[in-house]
Amino acid sequence: MLGNMWAQSWVALYPLVSPPGEGPGYDLTRILEERKTTPQEMVRTGERFFTSLGLAPLPKSFWERSLFTRPRDREVVCHASAWDLDAKDDLRLKMCIEVTEDDFRTIHHELGHNYYQRAYSRQPP
Repeated sequence: MLGNMWAQSWVALYPLVSPPGEGPGYDLTRILEERKTTPQEMVRTGERFFTSLGLAPLPKSFWERSLFTRPRDREVVCHASAWDLDAKDDLRLKMCIEVTEDDFRTIHHELGHNYYQRAYSRQPP
């Protein structure tokens, strides 16, 4: 029904619940492209979502050590992932971001892991 085995995307429901006479919604990829949004700006938008919920901004090291775009000098696995390297505050995102709606959603998903990792960092081992 949701169009995704893990219920990660509910976009298949929109035609069933959209207001009568409404079009297909909006094209976020087009909006991001028109605004000339960069991959880092997409991640900053994700961070703003989480800080709007009262959570702390990501540490400076996150912005220095994360991988947001495919490096030109070496091969990397581009599958998006979120990392907590020290169970304190060394959080990182590894993702070869393209300016698309799908990657915008994936950024928020992966940052959710980072914020969850940070939330349990003060728990006893």
